[in-house]
Amino acid sequence: MAETSAPDNRFARPLEQMEAQEKQLAEVAMKAARASFAGFEERPGSEYHAAPGLTPEQTWVRLAEELGRVSALTALEGYRDETLGVDDIELIHQGIFMPVFGDMTLGFRSGRGQDVTFPIVKGKLKAPELSVRRGSGGKQVRPNLGKALASFEREVAAIQVIGRPSVKEAAHAAVRLYAKVIGIHPFFDGNGRTAWAILSFALQRCGLVEIAIAPSDTTRWALGCALRQNGSQSYEPLTDLVVEAIKDSA
Repeated sequence: MAETSAPDNRFARPLEQMEAQEKQLAEVAMKAARASFAGFEERPGSEYHAAPGLTPEQTWVRLAEELGRVSALTALEGYRDETLGVDDIELIHQGIFMPVFGDMTLGFRSGRGQDVTFPIVKGKLKAPELSVRRGSGGKQVRPNLGKALASFEREVAAIQVIGRPSVKEAAHAAVRLYAKVIGIHPFFDGNGRTAWAILSFALQRCGLVEIAIAPSDTTRWALGCALRQNGSQSYEPLTDLVVEAIKDSA
């Protein structure tokens, strides 16, 4: 089992080095991560299918644990009104995957010929259709992430001007950042978990709380709505699911 981690990565900090408040939040985040990535999924073509010395299912469980730990750290940064930079997204990814995959952990796609496609669900909720979307070109990963983070910060500033925004207004900003990171697809694999940790940051930054959303046909369709590129894109279905999860957690 690989335990390598970047020593200067603040998102690689283990549980035993966390303060009491951080550990408490980590427990909540780990529970949310397990619920949101519940049910082992066989993905033999995945870069992160099986870690050295682990079965695919054991790998799945370990990654859920590491995702919960990193989500707690990102949520704390959001709670403290910190901001994220493009390099932080790569550090978040490393924080999740390096404790399990060590030197096999992926970095940003960054060059020509490093294009990627990924599946999304389109169509209507009662008649979903599996489709494919292309992520940003390798050379556009960093610029597009920078634009997404800058757009999110503008939305946060607008929310702060409102003073007491509705839960939906605040959740909408967090959902947009989450969906944009997935749409850019900065890594060849592991984008969903990385984006989930960023969602934890964004929700706290918008004054909301950590959530768990179990995978289902509805959640996949709602995410697909946010990722469409044919003029029918909408963040509303996914925002509504996040708002419902927030209210349920309360």
